[in-house]
Amino acid sequence: MLGLAPHTVDAYKSGNGTIVPGGSISIQEPRTATNVSVAWLRDASTAVIAFQGSQLGPNWLSNFRAWLNRDLLSPVLDVDFPGARVDLSLLDSLLAVTTNAASPEYSILNALNTLNGGALPAHVIVTGHSLGGGLATLGAVWATLQWPEADITSVILGAPQSGNVQWAQAYKELVGNQYRFIYLEDIVPSLPPLDSHAPVGDGTWAPNTDEWLLEDRPRMPFNQYNWDDHPCELYKSALFRVSNVTAPSFITTAAL
Repeated sequence: MLGLAPHTVDAYKSGNGTIVPGGSISIQEPRTATNVSVAWLRDASTAVIAFQGSQLGPNWLSNFRAWLNRDLLSPVLDVDFPGARVDLSLLDSLLAVTTNAASPEYSILNALNTLNGGALPAHVIVTGHSLGGGLATLGAVWATLQWPEADITSVILGAPQSGNVQWAQAYKELVGNQYRFIYLEDIVPSLPPLDSHAPVGDGTWAPNTDEWLLEDRPRMPFNQYNWDDHPCELYKSALFRVSNVTAPSFITTAAL
């Protein structure tokens, strides 16, 4: 299988074919400024959905509103996880490229159908960095509900907390394969610093540049976090060069 970290970085590029030449479509939704690349790996019957994150450094906060809202993704969630709440801006952005897409050109489903002729995926990989990682957490649950028979994998790099504890529980129970990476003292995974929000899934933390631990980063004094450890390229480089890694090889090994 193709390496997944490159897909996350490639989502920052514009134009079609950024993930798989001739096999991917780039969506740029104007109202919410949601950018996502959709790819079809034909040989593996695998859909890849890679959300682009913000590249604005500390101004990233202007794109993130820490308001919780009823999930609205599916009646299934309302019944089984009635207390689940997600960030309002992330929800709005996801709906803009799924259920509430203003036109087919902004629809993830339409892009995938264009690529695969309407075939049902056996596997779906949803990935993203920064705000794109927050979107990917919602996108992974959406994909689970969209394709209940498919194997869903989420790969999240340096993402903010996208919802409350009940939402984190829904994510844990619904998404089959979950990988959430935190690099060094990246500030974004600690945001927003509110009791109303909780991280999703089990984290994998790089305490230094040479290893990844299968454990969440311990809570630190807030002033110890920084923006310097947040760029997506740092995550990609660390996943590739690490000598002691606990992540599956299909994440850390890029196809050449």
